[in-house]
Parts: sequence; structure tokens; C-alpha cells
Amino acid sequence: MNQIITGFYQDEEGHWAARLACGHGQHVRHDPPLVSRPWVLTADGRISRLGRTLDCVRCDEEKAQMRMMESQVLVLFDEERVTAVYPDQSIEQVTWADLETVAIHTNDSGPWGSDVWWALTGASGECQYPMGATGEKEMLDRLQKLDGFDNEVVIQAMLCTENAEFICWRKPQVQLGAS
Repeated sequence: MNQIITGFYQDEEGHWAARLACGHGQHVRHDPPLVSRPWVLTADGRISRLGRTLDCVRCDEEKAQMRMMESQVLVLFDEERVTAVYPDQSIEQVTWADLETVAIHTNDSGPWGSDVWWALTGASGECQYPMGATGEKEMLDRLQKLDGFDNEVVIQAMLCTENAEFICWRKPQVQLGAS
């Protein structure tokens, strides 16, 4: 994952490392013929690299681990209900008959946390699960069949990197006493 270089420091062995915007460090050795980075040997050379990006291996590893954790949540559905089963075996459920809203909650924890959550809320309970959960794609296919489901709202949510809620579907209100 590319991160902006915000500074440089030397490790305990005197090797240069870039300090990245994510908080991680990445070695930037000049070790010809394997790696040629003569710019790292001078202060001016290092200063010339500030603001550029560098692939952060630790961010890549953390993101892969987070994806694995998200995939451990299992989303199931049948004709009656939606169920999310978490790795600790806790369960959240909502019935289709009682479903009132389908929302996407976004937060600013990405890329190190689960930053997109589906929230299905109804009178019978609530069922939340992260993007990347096992069964999420099949669940989205089913949700898109709800009359009035708004795919444009889903797209807006996927572009968001802040703490927000996006309502993709709301149960239609029954009109009483129309004359």
C-alpha cells in the first residue's frame, strides 16, 4: 500500500529508513548491485524524496490480515431471516418481515480496520457485518432485489472515508385512511 514519506531516521545499525504517513518505517538502503538508492546517502537526497510515496509492506500485511478477519464473519440468509455469525459464535439476526432499513456505516479506521459495515435493522433485531464477510456478495445480490433498493447510495458509501451512515433502503410506509 503506497504511503507518503514524511521523514527519515537511522535504525540501531545505522541503516536509513523512511518514516511513512501511516506511522510505519520502511528501510531505504543503498546496497548495489541489489538496490541502487544513492539519494539515501545525503541529506539533500533524502529531502528530495519527502512527499513521495513508498510501498509500505506492513500496511499490506495488516490489510491482508484484516481481510482474513472480516472473512471469518459468515452472513447467511433464507426466506425468513438474515443471520451474521461471528468468529466467537455470537449471532445477530433480523427477519425479512420485520426489516425496516438497510444501511451502510462507514468509518475512518481504514485501511487498518473494518471501515465499511452493513447494518440491517428491524423490529426483531439488528444484523451487522463487515464488508468482506463470507457470503456478503450473495447477500448484496439479495438486498438489491428489495423494491426501492438504491445502488447509487451504495456507490456513494464505497467512496466515503469518513464516519457516516448511508441508507440504501427503507421499508415503505403504509398509507392509512386514504380517501
